[in-house]
Amino acid sequence: SSYSSNTYKRIIQTLDGGFLVIGQSYYSSYYGLYLVKYDVNMNALWSKFLDLYSRNDYFYDCRELNDGHVLVLSQNSRYGYYYATIIDGNNGNSLASSSLGSASYTKILKINENQYALCAPGEKQLIILSYNPETRNFITNQVTSSFSINNPVVLDGYIFSLQSSGTMYKMDLETLETSSFESGLV
Repeated sequence: SSYSSNTYKRIIQTLDGGFLVIGQSYYSSYYGLYLVKYDVNMNALWSKFLDLYSRNDYFYDCRELNDGHVLVLSQNSRYGYYYATIIDGNNGNSLASSSLGSASYTKILKINENQYALCAPGEKQLIILSYNPETRNFITNQVTSSFSINNPVVLDGYIFSLQSSGTMYKMDLETLETSSFESGLV
């Protein structure tokens, strides 16, 4: 690598049987996202340094989409904003991007084939991201829940969150109605 310092944060297996490694790289006094795509035999196919948002980009989470592209959550520490970006799975180029604001959106949960929940752990904000694979664009809808989202899991159309008190909350991702129950955990 020609970059001065790479920190790898996540490896995901891709639909073609290969792997994508994503992290951040320190290069010429600033951070950017760094991606390396490997084939099934771990031969590097391409690598890419992305300076998406005026330097100082930090990687948090990623998820491969059904069309082979990759949804990435990152933060620009210079401005304090979080971003969702669609990365081309064939070459690492940025296809679409959107600012998510200053809430700490650091976790991606798959809801269904083309919908994802972007979570800000410990906060009440949640973003439902709907991806259109034909246009390679997405729309976002910010939702505020009645509970802090901690250790979230998506099951059968609900997002569940276990609180430290042992209370379990669930939100119906269609109606956005919430309910709670005691988990039995202490």
